[in-house]
Amino acid sequence: MIQQFYDLSPLTSFHNQMIGDLLRTLLRAWPADRPLRVLEVGAGTGGLTTHLLPLLDDRVQYVFSDVSAAFFPAAQARFEAYSRLLTYRTFDLDSDPAEQGFPDGSFDVIVAGFALHTAGDLKAGLRRLVPLLTPGGHLLALEFHDPQTLALLFGTLENFWSGRDPGLRPESVVLPRAQWPVVLAESGFEETVQLGCGIEAAQEQFSVLLTRTPVTGEARGQVPAGTEAPEDSPASERDAERTVPASWTVVVEDEEEAGLAAALAERLTASGEATATLSAPDGDEAWRDLLGRRPGAAVVLLLSRTLDQAADRDPTACTEAAVRRAATLRSLARAHRTHSEEPRHFVLVTHPTGALPAPERPLFPAQAAAWGVARTLANESPMNVRRISLDRGPDPVEDAARLAHELLAVPPGDPLEEDEVVLTRGGRFVPRVERPGPATETVEPGGPVHYQLRIANQGLGFGLEWAEATTTPPGPGEVVITMRAAALNYRDVMVATGLLPSTAEDGLPSEDFLGLEGAGTVCAVGEGVEDLTVGDRVFGLIPGAFASHVRLPAPAVRPIPEGMSFGEAATLPVAFFTVQHSLKHLARLQPGETVLVHGAVGGVGMAAIQYVQHVGARYIATAGSPAKRDLAAQAGIELVLDSRGLAFADQVRRHTGGRGVDVVLNSLSGEAAARSRELLAPGGRFIELGKRDIYGNQRMLQKPLSENATHCVVDAARLAFQAPDHAMAVFDEVVGLYAPGTTCRCCTRPTRPTGSKRRSGSCSTPSTSANSSSPSTTPCPSTARLLPRASTPRAPTWSPAASAASAPRPRGGWPNRGRGTSPW
Repeated sequence: MIQQFYDLSPLTSFHNQMIGDLLRTLLRAWPADRPLRVLEVGAGTGGLTTHLLPLLDDRVQYVFSDVSAAFFPAAQARFEAYSRLLTYRTFDLDSDPAEQGFPDGSFDVIVAGFALHTAGDLKAGLRRLVPLLTPGGHLLALEFHDPQTLALLFGTLENFWSGRDPGLRPESVVLPRAQWPVVLAESGFEETVQLGCGIEAAQEQFSVLLTRTPVTGEARGQVPAGTEAPEDSPASERDAERTVPASWTVVVEDEEEAGLAAALAERLTASGEATATLSAPDGDEAWRDLLGRRPGAAVVLLLSRTLDQAADRDPTACTEAAVRRAATLRSLARAHRTHSEEPRHFVLVTHPTGALPAPERPLFPAQAAAWGVARTLANESPMNVRRISLDRGPDPVEDAARLAHELLAVPPGDPLEEDEVVLTRGGRFVPRVERPGPATETVEPGGPVHYQLRIANQGLGFGLEWAEATTTPPGPGEVVITMRAAALNYRDVMVATGLLPSTAEDGLPSEDFLGLEGAGTVCAVGEGVEDLTVGDRVFGLIPGAFASHVRLPAPAVRPIPEGMSFGEAATLPVAFFTVQHSLKHLARLQPGETVLVHGAVGGVGMAAIQYVQHVGARYIATAGSPAKRDLAAQAGIELVLDSRGLAFADQVRRHTGGRGVDVVLNSLSGEAAARSRELLAPGGRFIELGKRDIYGNQRMLQKPLSENATHCVVDAARLAFQAPDHAMAVFDEVVGLYAPGTTCRCCTRPTRPTGSKRRSGSCSTPSTSANSSSPSTTPCPSTARLLPRASTPRAPTWSPAASAASAPRPRGGWPNRGRGTSPW
């Protein structure tokens, strides 16, 4: 219903289109050679995004953000056609943007559809957006004003009725229409325009807001951002530094570049520069003659595509082209050494080579060799050498205008001149070297520093990192556990990849912590705890188990039986607890009954095998691969079938003589789950462990339940909070059943300590398979290398010339120079 409101509601769609028209107008007025950086706040289901993306061109860099990464997988699938424009980032209006990795001036436009009012403190949230925008940057927002209508969708949420600013919004987080311009002005925006539908009733419900940040500073003319001389230097000194060379010599590799060369020469001549266009000389003497005829002239060499196209995917031809270009540059350097008394200015203009990171593209990688040779010349010869990657368009005149603008913006030899520039059709980019943050810190278990595993960039491209954490002393009825082992469950994979809905685990911090179960020793005991003491070995449901220490209620853990390892105990809470609760307390499994278990070699499946054998029931199972089915058969299961199709249903009927099964322990979804319900015998019990159909709110056919069948849903994580007394009783049963020396035993698949096998700030990446062959336990690392508190590592990126970004890996030139800068 919520997605339909955002995507399909006629009034919402109308106002989304209004925002689209405003953004299209901004885009039309935007400079053709400048990127437009757009941040969408609270993008959620993508209702506004759907109206905006078709309007955008390749100049736009669009960040789809929301407070939760759970929206990203669906958005990535929905907007796959626009992946070249999109990146996905989490962003919270209630937190400092800089701490979230968003520096000041990151965006030219911010759009927000029904998102601004979600800030706990509205004015504070709006003030956080102001520095994110460049001076004069625009905010486009759609807001709703009628709390009664919106309460039909969100009224059950506690934070809908009250924010942290009751003086401004006393009854709900929705702000009346007339207050928005005032609040925006008080928050740092100016020239607010409030638009809406022509229908008066609709105007009281919806507003489209267009506002901007103040324009500060004076215009700097046509000089690219970041290239101005220091303002504190004397004017005469700056003028002396910017002396224009007497002339230019434009040299083309072959006639294919003649059109661009002619247009460039015309532009340079129109600017008062004497310009000549020549073909590339062949050999040292020819270059000496050229330099002698035009003393003092700067040389621009335009590389052509002809050699690259002729050498397409031919290694020998590519090598010959690289050698030929290297020889041309060598001849130029020799001619300059013997002919010129003053350093000559030289500019190499290539097609996009791929020698530099995005946004440059590897369209002509063979030209990267010439780029590397030019770097070497810059380091080893007296010439002032520049490299420019020019992404050509269909019009040579437009390409020449962009190139001439770059050549004339700062005179050759100026201290502020960039020696490597990428000119794309989306804007101008230059590399910047940024020293990384402080090195990671190595800490030992038992030391004063506590740490936990955190998710970096939650979503399909997630990363993991150890980060410093604070563990507060236990309160009444609580204990603090020093973790020794934690079990890795598919739930952790869903959290890391953003597939677990934010509503899936009430009371569990699924987006902040990894790990749901584990084992360790008690290191601190709160008031009123009588059955546990410091040093006791315990296990249990422990949210955030991937950590050095965890504080939790004492009833959530139980002593580990003598003779059981930490790794074995860590696998008991979820898998064995789920089986005990499901098959004993819900299904009431009896000897001789038949059980169908899907995912037989997963953690729950392996635990179910042991319980079924303990009870004396019959076991039918499915598994998703031949190897898993072989493993299940070796465990003594009488019939093992394929879970990837629907044929298992008919095979189960034949095996049971048409009667079906008494109990289904289900983890499948969709049609496979429906076919499983049809297998229930009279009085059968269907135990639902899967989550996909539940959180997808799928319809269920009920006729298969007509023969006095029972349908139960199990969520072990929620049960521990909803019925703690029952959960603890089930835990006690599990301990009694699976303690060493009993007929049942637990099985684990230990791994190496995570902290010992990955680089600083990272750890092992969990598999995305939903049915691992057994529960995986991870011993806590012997050492952990921590990222500094409140530090977020950033991948190397490129930024517009106005801002600094991480530099690409050094290539070409002196090797010692690369080795010297790489430790930065």
